[in-house]
Amino acid sequence: MRLKFMKPASKPKPVNNIADVGKFPWKFIAAKPEHRWLIPLTGFCEAEGEKGSKTRTWFNFKDTEVFAWAGLWKQSDEWGAVYSA
Repeated sequence: MRLKFMKPASKPKPVNNIADVGKFPWKFIAAKPEHRWLIPLTGFCEAEGEKGSKTRTWFNFKDTEVFAWAGLWKQSDEWGAVYSA
């Protein structure tokens, strides 16, 4: 999807967190089970701190080696498969 104000060479910014599946565009994607997926993980990290000096904070489960995180994906004619969690 390309919005009117986007330049032809523009690509959307990566989204690595979906904070609210009730907001555009997530509510339309999340409503369809074929766009849902589970991501197997052993851990993940989040950036913390001030811009320019962020550090990684790692998360995992103490007694579980592998767990799953929910994500959404959609096939885009313009950019191929696009994913977010």
